[in-house]
Amino acid sequence: MSLGFTALLLARHALLIVIPTIPTASAAATSVCTDKGYPIACAAPSSNATVCLATGECPKECPGLRVEDVHEDKCVDRRIFDEWRKYDIPALFIWFISSGLAVSAGVGGGGIFVPLGILLLRFSTKASTGLSQASIFGASLAGFILNSRARHPKAPRPLIDFDMALFLAPMEMAGALLGALIQMILPTWLVIIIMSLVLGLTSAKTFARGIRVYREERQSRAFPTREDGPEVNTPNGSQPCDGDGKAEGFRNEHGVASAQECDEGPLPSLVLPPDDAASDSAVVREQWKDRDARQYPLEKYWKLAMVWATIILLLLLRGGKGTESVIPDAVPYCGWAYWTLSAVVMAWLILFGLCMGRSAVMDSAAKATVDYPFVSGDVIWTYPSFIFYSLATFAAGIMAGLLGIGGGMVSTATTATLIVFTSSSAALVFIMAGLVPWDYAVVYFSAAFVGTLVGKTIIDTIVRRRGLTALLIFLLAGIIAFAAIMVTVAGLIK
Repeated sequence: MSLGFTALLLARHALLIVIPTIPTASAAATSVCTDKGYPIACAAPSSNATVCLATGECPKECPGLRVEDVHEDKCVDRRIFDEWRKYDIPALFIWFISSGLAVSAGVGGGGIFVPLGILLLRFSTKASTGLSQASIFGASLAGFILNSRARHPKAPRPLIDFDMALFLAPMEMAGALLGALIQMILPTWLVIIIMSLVLGLTSAKTFARGIRVYREERQSRAFPTREDGPEVNTPNGSQPCDGDGKAEGFRNEHGVASAQECDEGPLPSLVLPPDDAASDSAVVREQWKDRDARQYPLEKYWKLAMVWATIILLLLLRGGKGTESVIPDAVPYCGWAYWTLSAVVMAWLILFGLCMGRSAVMDSAAKATVDYPFVSGDVIWTYPSFIFYSLATFAAGIMAGLLGIGGGMVSTATTATLIVFTSSSAALVFIMAGLVPWDYAVVYFSAAFVGTLVGKTIIDTIVRRRGLTALLIFLLAGIIAFAAIMVTVAGLIK
């Protein structure tokens, strides 16, 4: 539970930094540039001048698909493997290696991709953020393909919890889209400060996780017959369960029930379907087990595909500064139709997520009434957890879209499946806004995808055989700390 709470704290600290800057941005929104400055976000032309948004000075934001060079402070027409190949080729190799390492350790890789994009590829902070999202999309998609074939280690069902993904993915996508829009209007220095703070906190948190895993590994070696399970936060006053697998009354301080802790609070009641005999709980229990045992639940795949395809369609209809709407005459950039479609996207995601969350709560209640055999680590959804994780995941999505380092770092309370949908939608927003060249996005997406397929397979095998999980986590903690330093240095150089 501390993971979701950490996401809320990070979002709160970020808002405390962002809010004081809003009046300044608003006051400067009427300032006019008389030279060749370019508009930031949704500035509109005024006669022969350009209306600026962030500061009174003329911004250096590039028009169309031209990209700002972070070192020379000018706009350049970047084409991958052209005269920039001396930067592109080494970066591709690093992307390939780091993506598999990051996904294997449970982080998205954005903490590596963003600073490398600034220092090695010479992209601006905003372009690096968009490129990071495209790369995270490739890495998480490869991880999803591998995870979709895996089975749960303690129960006869898939490793991926699709009920959780259907609930949390839309909420995180909504947050990521909002974060991407916020990032476009914030000054670069503020984005760098927030990014450095989040990376520093994430590094400390990852290091603490490594210590915990190291202690667990030592215990498992000392007591090889002991059955290890994931750590569960048990509130004061609650008693551990006796291991019979029953779910009634299990709850922690945020209302999330777990098969390792007990409480006296009842789960919500649910009337069983009319075609099931209420007295024959064994039959109903077997039906739930058969339903959950399917490796590829097609109806859940279709729901995930539907929500993702709907968002892509709405974003294509909306368009952006770098990519016009598919119906440009009807949806001009930053017109009323543009903002209406933006609101529709957010509303669709939030409503879909809330409906799936309520369904997850009802399913958990139905399973509890028939003594479903929950195992260690299973989440039994209740209405308090429904509310808490809706807010926590939305906040994690905002940080992901704002900084490009969300992925597994900020949203560790969710699964890697969520990152596929979050990063893909956020990456498309950045690309359509003209902040990332299409060719770079496609090539580095591919590098991260292949790197994860190869690297995760090899690394997981080595870690499983040699028991080096803690070492891998410590390595990633060091990489994230180094990334925090790199981001700070890049900001000072800029």
